[in-house]
Amino acid sequence: MWFQFMDMKKRGGAFHSIVTLAIFIFIILILIWLFQVKNSLITGKVIVGIQGGGTKYSVNQNVEFLYNITVNNTDPGQNANITQVNITIPVNFSFVGISQGTNAIDSVFTSTTSVLSWTNSSNYLINGSEVKNFWFKANSTQPGNYTFTITSVNSTTASSSTIDVEILYVNTTVIPPCAENWTCTNYTSCINNTQNRTCIDLNNCNTTINKPSVSQSCTIPTCSQNWTCTNWSECLGGTQIRVCIDTKNCGNSTGKPAENQTCIVVTCTPSWGCTGWQPPECSKNKTQSRTCTDSNNCGDIIGKPAETQTCAYVKKKDSTWIFITIVIAVFIIIAVVVSLIIKFSKRDSEVYEVTEEYPQYY
Repeated sequence: MWFQFMDMKKRGGAFHSIVTLAIFIFIILILIWLFQVKNSLITGKVIVGIQGGGTKYSVNQNVEFLYNITVNNTDPGQNANITQVNITIPVNFSFVGISQGTNAIDSVFTSTTSVLSWTNSSNYLINGSEVKNFWFKANSTQPGNYTFTITSVNSTTASSSTIDVEILYVNTTVIPPCAENWTCTNYTSCINNTQNRTCIDLNNCNTTINKPSVSQSCTIPTCSQNWTCTNWSECLGGTQIRVCIDTKNCGNSTGKPAENQTCIVVTCTPSWGCTGWQPPECSKNKTQSRTCTDSNNCGDIIGKPAETQTCAYVKKKDSTWIFITIVIAVFIIIAVVVSLIIKFSKRDSEVYEVTEEYPQYY
C-alpha cells in the first residue's frame, strides 16, 4: 500500500508539472498576441501597421524618407469596405510631391500641406480581409517625437490610428566629405500618366540627400502633332539627315518621322547647258547674265559655268546731228529737183508759144 501511495503521489506531481507548464505556455502565447496587437495598432477592426514590422519609425532629420504603411481591413460585410484612407502628417514634416503610391485599385490621390488622401468613392479601396499599402516620402528639419494619424473611412464610420515617428538629430554643422552634383536626363513621354527620368551624381557621393525627383505625374496631351521636315541632305558616309519639327509644338515626339536614313552614293556627271548672255550688248552696269541648267539633274553644282560676267560698255556716238544733216540734205535735193522741174516746164512752154506764133513752112 505504501508503495502504491508513493507511486500515485509521484504521478500527481508529474501531472501538476504538466499543468503548470501548459499554463506557462498559454501565458506566453497571450503575451505574444498582445505584443502583436500593440505592434499592429489595432483600432476597431482596422489594423494599421508598418511595412516590414516594427512599432515606430526612426529617421534622421533633413532626410527624404519613404514611409510605407499597411492598412488591414478585418471587418467583413459590404458596409465595412474602406473607401478612403487619410494620413495626417505633423506640422514640421514636408511631403515630397510625386512620391506617393498605393497598391489599392483605382484610387484618386489628393493632398494638402498636412493631409494625404486616397479615395475610391465609386467602389472601395480595401475590401474585407484585404491588406493594402500606402506610401509617401516626407522629411523633417526638426528632431523630436511625432505621430502620423491614419484614418480609414467606410460607409458607416471612420476609425483612426497613430504611428510613432522619431526624428533623430543630425549635426548639420559638419561639412559632408562629398558634395552631391546631380544631373538628370529629360523626362520621358507621358505613359500611364507618369514621366520618368534618370539622375546621376557626377561626384559619386553614394548619398541621395539632394537627389532630384526621378518621376512626375503628367496628363497625356490632346494635342495632335503636325510634323514638317526639310529635304534629305546629300548622301555622306552612307547617311542622309533632315530636320523635322512639330508646327503645333505639342511638346512630345509622338509620330515624329525619322530624321536620318541610310543611302547609297550614286555617281552622276552633270551636263550643263546655258542660254545666251543677256543683254546681248553690254549695258551701262557692265554686267551680263545667263541661266545654266544640268540636264542630268545631278543635284550639285560641280563644273557649273558662270552665270554672270562683267563686260566693257562702249558708249555710242551721238547721231542726232547726222540725222539732221540727212534731213536737210533731203529737203535741199527735193527743192533743187522741184526747181529744175519748174524751170524746164517754163522753158517748154515758151518754146511752144514761139512755134505757134511763127509757124515754119517747108
